[in-house]
Amino acid sequence: MLVMVAILVLNAFSARSQLSQLAFIYEADVSKVRLTFSTFAPISIAPTVISIVVGLWWDQLDSTFRVLQPFISMSRGPTPICDGAGLTYRSKTWVGAAIKAGRKKHWVLFMISMGSILAQVLTVSMSALFEREARNVVQTVSVPRNLEMRQVPIITEVNVKGDSSIGDPVLKVMNNLYMDASKNWLYGAGIQHSYNGSQLPWTANGWNFLPIDMFSISSDSGMQSAPNPGADDASPLSPNVTINTPAIRARLQCTAIQEVSNVSSWIESVHLDNEDDDYTPADFAQIDNTTKVDSYSLRTRIFAGTNSHTTVFSRSKSVRCCSNGTRSDPQRAVMGYWSPIYPPSSTLKQNDYPYTSLPWPFSISTKWIVGKSFNMTNGAGSKSLYYTEIPRMQAARCEPIFETADATITLDSRTGNVLTHNIKGAPKSADAAWVDVFTKHEPDPKTRLNASSLEPLNITASYGVLFLDSLLGTVDRKSGNLAEKLDENAFSFRDQDNGMAMDLMTYSMFTLADKNPEALLNFTTLAAHADRTFQTFFQHFVNNGLSLTKGGYAYQPINDNSLEALRRPMGENGTLIADKKFPALDTSRTVTASVSHRIRVLHMNTIATYLSTAILIWLILTTIIVLCLQRRYTSFMNRDVQLIADMLVLIAGSDNFLELVAEKGVELKRNKDIKTMLGWFRDRDGQVRWGVEVVGGRNAVDWVDAPKQGFHIPDKTASKSMFAWSLWRT
Repeated sequence: MLVMVAILVLNAFSARSQLSQLAFIYEADVSKVRLTFSTFAPISIAPTVISIVVGLWWDQLDSTFRVLQPFISMSRGPTPICDGAGLTYRSKTWVGAAIKAGRKKHWVLFMISMGSILAQVLTVSMSALFEREARNVVQTVSVPRNLEMRQVPIITEVNVKGDSSIGDPVLKVMNNLYMDASKNWLYGAGIQHSYNGSQLPWTANGWNFLPIDMFSISSDSGMQSAPNPGADDASPLSPNVTINTPAIRARLQCTAIQEVSNVSSWIESVHLDNEDDDYTPADFAQIDNTTKVDSYSLRTRIFAGTNSHTTVFSRSKSVRCCSNGTRSDPQRAVMGYWSPIYPPSSTLKQNDYPYTSLPWPFSISTKWIVGKSFNMTNGAGSKSLYYTEIPRMQAARCEPIFETADATITLDSRTGNVLTHNIKGAPKSADAAWVDVFTKHEPDPKTRLNASSLEPLNITASYGVLFLDSLLGTVDRKSGNLAEKLDENAFSFRDQDNGMAMDLMTYSMFTLADKNPEALLNFTTLAAHADRTFQTFFQHFVNNGLSLTKGGYAYQPINDNSLEALRRPMGENGTLIADKKFPALDTSRTVTASVSHRIRVLHMNTIATYLSTAILIWLILTTIIVLCLQRRYTSFMNRDVQLIADMLVLIAGSDNFLELVAEKGVELKRNKDIKTMLGWFRDRDGQVRWGVEVVGGRNAVDWVDAPKQGFHIPDKTASKSMFAWSLWRT
C-alpha cells in the first residue's frame, strides 16, 4: 500500500515537473571504478530493489498456499483424492499453478498465483519507472523596466569654439554617427548581410523590441538546469523569457520610377575629342583622332521636373567611378546609390546634405545601373566616366516608414536572442521619428553663438532624421566639390579595376542578390532587398550605444525630462521659437515575465507507472482477501505440514487410507470416486486423532468433534500476528 501511494504521489509531482531536487537527479561519479558506465544514479535502482522485496515476500505467500491448498480442500468436507490427498501445486510454474487453481476452482490460490506472475512483471515495470530528462518549467516573475519608446528628440552637444572647418554645426552632429569606422554600426549591418551574420539581441524579422534588464532573472531557482548539449563545458542552458513589450521597425514602401523609360532624363550623349578637354596621351589614344567618338554620360540630376527628381550619386555631384576595361575593350560595370527625392523644381545646391531645408520626411530613391563604362582623365588629373552604349537602369522611389506595435516575444535570457515573436494588432505610425529636424537651442546668455563661443551648442533631432541622414551621408558629406571624391571610402565600395561603385546600403542589396548584377535590374527584387536592407540598418542603429538605463536612439528612460535642462529653441536666423510639446507615455515600470527554465527532472514513465500501480492494486486486493479469509482457511491446521515427518504424523493412524495406498499405489492420486477428509476421527484402536482418512467404505471411521483439551488448544498468552505466516500450530 505504501509503495503504491508513494508511486502515485511521485507521479503527481512528476506531471508538474517538480522532481528536480538534487536527491532525485543526483548521479554518482563511478568513472574511477572503470566500469562500462561513468555515472550511477542511486534513485534509478530504488524501485527495482523495492519490487524485488515485494516479489520475495509474495513468493513466500505463494509457496505457503500451494502447500496448504489440498488440506484446505479436505478440511471443508469429503474431497475426491484427485482434488485433495492426491493434489499438489509445488511442482507447477506460476502460470501452471494459476491455470490449475482456476480449473479446480481454488480461487484464492488462483489470485495468489496470478500475483506471483504479476510480481515478476512488477520488477520489470518498476525498473523502467524513473527517467531523467530535461523539461521546461514556467515561472511568473516581475521584472523592472527602465525604458520606453522615444518621444523626445536626441540631444547632441557640439563645440563650435574656434572651429571653422565645418561651417554647419549639424554636420558635427552627423559626424558622431560615423565615429570608429572599424566598429561602426553601419559596418555591422553590412556584415550581417554580406556574411550571413546572426540577428542582433532583441531583434527579429525587421523588428526591434524594447529591452528590459534580464539581470534579475536568474537561472538558479532551486532546480538543476539541464546541460547545454552544444557546449563543450556542459554549461547549463539559460532560461527562456516570454514578455509583452513594445516593438519598432523601419521599412521602405517602394514604387517603380517610370521615368527610367525616358532615357534622356538620366543620360546624355557626348562627343569625345581633344579640343575642349586636354586628355592624357594614354586616354586620348583610345579615341580616333580623325573622328569624333560618340559616348554617353550620366546626368548629375536625373528625372528633373518630375516627382522622382533625384541624383545618380548620393548628392548633386557628377560620378567618376568606376570603369571596367578601356574604350576599345569595355567590360560590364555596376553602380548603385541611395539619394533623396527632391521637389520637382528644387535647386539641388540649396537642398544639399544634411537636407535641413527639405520637408521631412522625404522619400528616397535607390538606383542600379549596369553598363560598359570607361574612364577618361584630363590633364588636371580629373576623371570622367563614360559609357560606350546606353546602360540599363532600375530605380525605385521609396517612402521611409517607422512603425510601432505591441508584441509578445520569447527570448534567451542570457544572449537576448529572440526565439519567437508575435506582433499583436496592426502597427501604428511612429510620428515621433520626424518631429524635430536639427533644432538649435540658445547658448548660455553670457556668450553668443559664434566661432569664439566658449559654450557647446545643443542640437536636438528625432531618431528618424538622424537615421535617414546617416544613410544618405555614407559616401560623401563634404560640400564644395562638383564631382565625387574618390578618396572617401570608409562607407562606400569602389573597385576601379572591376567596375564597382556603390554605397554601403546598395552593396548590402548586391550581396542579398548573391552579387548577381542582373538580379537588381528587376524592380521586385530591387525593392525587396532595399526594404530588408533598410530594416537591418535600422536595427543596428537602434542597438548602437544602447543602455538599459539611459536608453538609446529609439528608446528613452521612462518619463525622460532631459529637455528641461536645455534653453529655448532657436530658428535658422537665431530668433527664439516656441517650445515643442512631446507626448508623455504611461509606461509601467514593471513587466510580468514568464520564465521557462530548462531543467533536469526525474520523470516517471507513464506506461510503467500505471502498469506498476495496477499490479500493486491486484497484490493489495489479494492480500486483503487472504487476511480476511485467514482464520477460516487456517484455523483447522493443528500441525505443521512442511516436513515429511509432518505428513507421516497426519496418516500414522489412517489405516484405511494406508491400505488403499498399498493396494492401488501411485494411481490412487488420480481417483475421483474415493473421498478423503482432514479432521478428527476415531481410529481402530479407539483413539481420537487428527489426520487424513478415507470417508466411508469398509471399516469406516467415526468422525468426531475436536477434543476440548490437547495440543490443538492455543496458548492464550501467546500473541499471533496476521503477517507471521506460521499459519498452523506445531
